[in-house]
Amino acid sequence: MARRIETAAPSAPEAAQRSGRERCSCRCRVVTPMFGGVQTGVVDPVTPVRGTTVRGRLRFWWRATAGAECATADELFRKERDIWGGLTGPGETREEDGPDGHPSDVAVRVRLEGKGSDQSIEQLTGEHRSLPYALFPFIENKQQNCRTGVAFQLELEYHRKHRNDVHRALWAWCNLGGLGARTRRGCGALYCENFAPPDTTDPAQLASWVERHLGRPLAVEGGRPWPLVAAGLWVGDRSAATLNAWDQALGRLRHFRQGVGLGRNPGQGKRPGRSRWPEPDSIRRAARSHSGGHDPRDHMPQWGFPRAAFGMPIIFHFKDEKHGDPGDTTLAPPTDNGDAEGRNAGRMASPLVVRPLVCRGGEKALPMVVQLATPGLPEGIRLEGTGRARDVDEHDVIHPRFADYPDSPLQGHSKRGSALEGFVRFLEESGYREVGS
Repeated sequence: MARRIETAAPSAPEAAQRSGRERCSCRCRVVTPMFGGVQTGVVDPVTPVRGTTVRGRLRFWWRATAGAECATADELFRKERDIWGGLTGPGETREEDGPDGHPSDVAVRVRLEGKGSDQSIEQLTGEHRSLPYALFPFIENKQQNCRTGVAFQLELEYHRKHRNDVHRALWAWCNLGGLGARTRRGCGALYCENFAPPDTTDPAQLASWVERHLGRPLAVEGGRPWPLVAAGLWVGDRSAATLNAWDQALGRLRHFRQGVGLGRNPGQGKRPGRSRWPEPDSIRRAARSHSGGHDPRDHMPQWGFPRAAFGMPIIFHFKDEKHGDPGDTTLAPPTDNGDAEGRNAGRMASPLVVRPLVCRGGEKALPMVVQLATPGLPEGIRLEGTGRARDVDEHDVIHPRFADYPDSPLQGHSKRGSALEGFVRFLEESGYREVGS
């Protein structure tokens, strides 16, 4: 069990009217562009932040923090229900539960202090070369604007026995999560002075900050069927303005996946070079079709999709489709892979969080990459769009053969042929330091 957290409260708890209950409040500011929230892809200009949304985000980050103390999914379910509410389990009888199950112990109130304003994506990305890597779904959908400058006061009321649980969830949400869509790529990132780290790149000081708020060292063993904080956390070697720090962190992932000389060959003029990853040629083989000069290369693995480890679905688009290359092809888990309510069906959220970690004072941020400890690859991954669906299993995603061919992005980075492992090694070669190492 984690030790008691003594310094994680956003403010000194105030005595609530009801016995045994207390309140805490903190001011939060959205520091990167926000997309969506109440409605997918669209920010509500009147109410960009709602209490129900905040509760859902806190609930997720509670699982990812306090959930490390639960050995089984049943234990997690019981604790989560007692704090955040939920249905009574099969065969259980609880007199305090109503017809809709057990009510949440945590009351969430949001007082909006700033609705923010629209900003054009073109203006935002014009100064930051790597931001389009996070914003590409909105660019492809021809979305013109995002929301910036949203600020709100958050007040929570709960029983004092749940203080540590609530504060851990708050700390993780404010520093690792966000609001709206694409938060794992840094959109809608938050800043809260009460939980912010010192402006330092010293891993020991940052590890102390993590332990003080999380109640345990950062690294935790996985093996749970839900994500945990964290398999690792890395920060860049200097702080910068928030958007610059975000751009730098995204730039590392972008370069590893697509950068010239690592992820792809040099191109000619505006025409990009061929990918050094095995997925495009694997798709060409499956479709039995390729454009002139893009025949599958013999030195590459015949079948492989290592970048699936970064999250799915992945939509592969070939620029030379009109000249013989395959059409759009999708790699994704099955649509019945979601939970009982259908959420996340056909998706595997990325285990990587890439965002700015805003330091105390709110002026500077550290480029940050977090790897969550996740359950691993889902079963039933399929490649669709080649005329006949093809199965993709774990050995098609992680295997030594992906690291032992000439010019492989994983060569020298991961003997196991793991894209995640290779990216972490690449980060460290780029000067990023692991917190707590």
